[in-house]
Amino acid sequence: MSDSESSNLSQFVKLIFDAQHQMQDARSVYWQQRANGGVSRDVERYLHASLLQYYDALRRYRKENIIREKWEKYGISEIENIAFSSDVVERAQSGRGHSTDVVSRPARFDAQTAVQYSYRLDDLSKELGFAAPVKMQEADLDEAVV
Repeated sequence: MSDSESSNLSQFVKLIFDAQHQMQDARSVYWQQRANGGVSRDVERYLHASLLQYYDALRRYRKENIIREKWEKYGISEIENIAFSSDVVERAQSGRGHSTDVVSRPARFDAQTAVQYSYRLDDLSKELGFAAPVKMQEADLDEAVV
């Protein structure tokens, strides 16, 4: 592998790890707010944007044999369908009189669905080898400091 190929590969790996980190951060904020009784729209948007970035980072690997079947089984393509679709929303405009403006915005998953899809992306990432290694160490109780 040439130095430029290695550099390109490491850039893709960094994109995936950055997307995983951002997704984990978004989930943490979501769970914290949910535990406190409600999730703000800003957190829902952050969760949604993080999911789309994570999906985008992994999308190039969707045809790899190791995950191809699960990509479809998990319905991951639905993320792309939502990302490129739009909702029509009516907005009231104030001023002289009252008028309604119809605008199009990107469609979104609800927060719970976004979290569920993010867990599926975590599973696929792990199968592709994009997961931090987990090392189990046994504690030596004789050496433990009390």
